[in-house]
Amino acid sequence: MATALNQTTDVLAANPDLVGIFGANEPTAIGMGRALVQSGKAGKVTAIGFDGNTDLQDFVRDGTLAATAVQGSFQMGEIGVQTILKLLNGETVPNFIDTGVVLATKDTIDHPSVQNVLY
Repeated sequence: MATALNQTTDVLAANPDLVGIFGANEPTAIGMGRALVQSGKAGKVTAIGFDGNTDLQDFVRDGTLAATAVQGSFQMGEIGVQTILKLLNGETVPNFIDTGVVLATKDTIDHPSVQNVLY
């Protein structure tokens, strides 16, 4: 998180015309959001995060982040266990299993379909 904060601060200072940035995981996205707030560029640079802890939810709600992509952790665990059981029972399973992702924006973050993935 601290590394992402420092790196994002440097990127923002070196690129005053930057229009968009992406934080590819929870700590990176939090550091990015904090750098945007500290630099006064929150809401001025389109920022997208990944994952959905409380800090990232707050950044979406206050407009620091335009959105955050949230993985369905429950689905990942449930489908993972179901897949292991199939393998143990000799069944064939697909090479790729999509466990889903939801894009949480200011308009959708409190919608039940997003909240079900967050919690």
